[in-house]
Amino acid sequence: MTRLTSTTLRGLWAAVPTPWKPGGGIDAGTLRRNCERLADIARVDGIYTTDSDGEFYAIELDEFRQLARMFGKAVEAARVDAAMGVTWSSTQGVIDRLKAARDAGIPNAHVGFPMFMPMARSDVDRFWGDLARAVPDTRWIHYAHPRCGPTMTGADYTRIAKPFPEQLIGTKLVTGSISEITEILQRAPQLAHFVVDPTRGPAGFLGARGD
Repeated sequence: MTRLTSTTLRGLWAAVPTPWKPGGGIDAGTLRRNCERLADIARVDGIYTTDSDGEFYAIELDEFRQLARMFGKAVEAARVDAAMGVTWSSTQGVIDRLKAARDAGIPNAHVGFPMFMPMARSDVDRFWGDLARAVPDTRWIHYAHPRCGPTMTGADYTRIAKPFPEQLIGTKLVTGSISEITEILQRAPQLAHFVVDPTRGPAGFLGARGD
């Protein structure tokens, strides 16, 4: 699978839900068909899973590894770029999921800070450094969800990207604040910033790469 860079990460990306069989277990056939439809009919630029729509918070590591293998095969067959969400409640949990996604051929990951308790701002740089040391051959799109604090600014992204220019390639900005988005786009234009539907119009004029 093609590794993404900040110059190719753009356009319309679709979230694909995690399909479950009636008796439990992940439905590989439905996942494959959904990816095919998104690629062939919707003509999306990329597909991702295991963010909120993919129920990342309810998928334990063994199931995540299984899903990663299924998803990797599905997007390879659909010939579309892909990413997986790797957010978890601990740094080690994030690292474990990064490794599983990479091993399945998906080095591009939506990374949220460990959830439930906001991370101390003084630990932010250490968090990214831990990821870089453990899984250096992955690429990060920061999943800036309000439930996974602290909130990052454009200045923060510029600082973090400096030691990790090959790893931190973009953001997924869930905020509805145009002022926050403006500051981030102006201070960290080297990254590929994605926004959500309510802010797509104004953010696009400001330089957002997609949604």
